[in-house]
Amino acid sequence: MAHQQDIQHLSKDAMELATEVKSNLKELMNEWHQLQGDISKGSLVKPGYVQIKKTDIERLQVEALQMKEFLPKVINQSTIQSIKELDKCQQELEESAKSLTESQQEVEHWKSRCQTAKADQDTERQEMLSLKADLSAAHQQLSQQSEYCAKMGAACCTLLWRVSQQQDTIAPLLVGSQMESFLQLVCHTLDSFLATFQGDEDEDEPGLKEDSEEVQFVMALCGIITNIAASADGREFLSCQKSGQAAIVCLTSILSQTPGKLSDKLKNLALMALYNVSINQKGLKHLSSLQGIVALLTWLITVETAPENRLHTLLLLQSLITDPSNASLLHEANEQLSFDVLDKLSKDRNSEIREVAYDIIHDLRPIRTEL
Repeated sequence: MAHQQDIQHLSKDAMELATEVKSNLKELMNEWHQLQGDISKGSLVKPGYVQIKKTDIERLQVEALQMKEFLPKVINQSTIQSIKELDKCQQELEESAKSLTESQQEVEHWKSRCQTAKADQDTERQEMLSLKADLSAAHQQLSQQSEYCAKMGAACCTLLWRVSQQQDTIAPLLVGSQMESFLQLVCHTLDSFLATFQGDEDEDEPGLKEDSEEVQFVMALCGIITNIAASADGREFLSCQKSGQAAIVCLTSILSQTPGKLSDKLKNLALMALYNVSINQKGLKHLSSLQGIVALLTWLITVETAPENRLHTLLLLQSLITDPSNASLLHEANEQLSFDVLDKLSKDRNSEIREVAYDIIHDLRPIRTEL
C-alpha cells in the first residue's frame, strides 16, 4: 500500500515535470522562431550597437598603442608651425576667394554699367546723326533763304539806288520813320559784311566777286546813302538823326576795313557820302568829333591808288582842316601828312588832285611857317 502510494506520488511528479518540460520546450521553440525571424530581418543586434570581432578590437588596441608611441616623433614643433601656417594660408585663401568674389561682382556691375553706357552712346549717336541731318537741312534751307534775301535785297536796293539819283525823290524818302529803320538796316548789314570778309585779300573769293549778290547789295546800300547825302535835306537828316550819325560811322569803317581790291568802289561811294555830309555844318561838326578821322584820311592818301578815291579823300580832308571851329584838326593833319606826299600829289596827272593838293599845302603853310 505504501509502495502504491509512492508510485502514485512519482507518477504525479512525473506528470508535473513533463508538463513543465513541455512548457519550457514550447517557450524555447518560440524564442528559436523569434531568433530566426530576427536573424532573417537583420535586427538581431539592438539599435545603436555594432558587432565587432574581438580580434579586430585587439588589433585596434595595438595600432592605438603604436600611434601613441610614434605620434610625438612625427608631430614636432615644425609640424605644428606648418599646420598653423597652413591654417593661415587657408584663411588667406578664403579671404582671397571672398575678395575675388567681390571683385567679380564689381566687374559684373561695371560690365552692366558699360553695356548701359554703350547703349546710351548708341542712342546718343543716333540722335546726333539725326540732329546733324536736321542741321544740314536747316543750313541748306538757311543758305537758300540767305541767297534769296541777298538777291531780293540787291534787286530792291539797286532800284532804290537808281531812283534816289533824282533829287526830288529824297524828300519823300525822309518822311516818316521808315528811313530810320532803313539806316539801322544799313548799319547792321555793313557791320556784318565787314565782320565776315575783313582781312580777306583774295579778290577771287566767291563772296567778294564784284557781281556777287552780297557785294551788289552792300554797294547799293552805300549808293543810296551817297545819294541821300547829295541833297541838302538828306545831309541835314544824316547829321541830326542818331541813325544817320551811326550810318556815318559805318561809312568811316568801310574806309579802313573793306577787304580786297574790290573795295575801291565801296570806298569811293563812302568817301563821296562823307564829303557831302561835310558840306553841312552839323555834319562837319560830327565828322570832326570822330576819333582818328584825320589819321585815317592821311593814311588813305598814302595807300590809295585809285584816282577818284585819292581825290575824294583829299576833298574830305580839306573840308575838315578848313573848319574854323576845330583848329586842332589842322595841326593834326600837319603832323601826320608829310610835305613830300603833298608835293607829289600837287604834281599828279589828275588836274583835280593837283588843285586840291595845292590848296591843302596852302592851308598848312602858315602852321609850317610858324614851326
